[in-house]
Amino acid sequence: MTKQQDIFILGTAYSGSTLLGRFLDSYKEITYLGEINRLEGFGPPKKYEWEVNERCFYCGIKNRECPVWTYETIRKFKKRGELKIFDTARRLFNTPIIVDGSKFLDWLRHLVFHGYSLEKTKVIVSVKNPFATVYSIVKRKFFQVFEAANTWRDTYYDIYRTLNMLGINFIIVKYEDFYFKYEKTAKRIADFLSLDHIPTPEEFLSHPLHSLGGNVSAMIKGDKELKTEQIEQQKGINKQIMLGFNFTPEYMKAPWGTFEDLRWTKTLKEEDINIILTTPDLIDIAALYGYDIGELLKKYYKHNRS
Repeated sequence: MTKQQDIFILGTAYSGSTLLGRFLDSYKEITYLGEINRLEGFGPPKKYEWEVNERCFYCGIKNRECPVWTYETIRKFKKRGELKIFDTARRLFNTPIIVDGSKFLDWLRHLVFHGYSLEKTKVIVSVKNPFATVYSIVKRKFFQVFEAANTWRDTYYDIYRTLNMLGINFIIVKYEDFYFKYEKTAKRIADFLSLDHIPTPEEFLSHPLHSLGGNVSAMIKGDKELKTEQIEQQKGINKQIMLGFNFTPEYMKAPWGTFEDLRWTKTLKEEDINIILTTPDLIDIAALYGYDIGELLKKYYKHNRS
């Protein structure tokens, strides 16, 4: 019997957490909740209206009611409160492993401060290289380049420090490894969660992901029924879905592990690269997470010389 586990995915926005969630949710032993901290009244006070979300984006882009995240489901989570989200999820979905993809360390700290027990807790740290992350954040006009670089550095420094201080068992999953070294990376995740099998990319990409918030393009990759006009229609009327759509048509159509998204090499200027590189401590923290900045720079200059 699989033991009960409370799993948090931590990282920045656009780090690949929704793809991880889709992979995990394809296991019969696991339910991926998505960004449960987006429920009204959960977590620290919200600064922006778009931070609140109580709908499944997968069903939203298909313009239909979600069979999982119904009004009654959300009402039960709210009634039992944020400190019982994992217990509530196990009661509702009947799986021993529950995954919260909220990503923000402040959310985990908030729960711990208010009495959440870490007894069953493990963390998966989701990370994408700093250049690609800065590109994704700046593209949506959230921050300037220096602010996005600071966000990457501060987020992953704080995660590493806090998880070690709290004594939480964690694993680091690089988006690039999950996509290009799938079998090895998926086995690491399965071993970490004491699971005895690994779904193929085709298997987990055929699994519909019903969750709160997240990256819509990661939810619909491999969906053969979805029409382009449905995507464009929903992007036009729903700001949250538009912000959550991140990938190119080439990526969406490509078989798993065959298309490298190098938009950051085409979009970031040399002055942007310099700002990222001179962000204090960013290179050292990138190395802690397994990134060779020199190799990333080779990709950048190779593209910009051609």
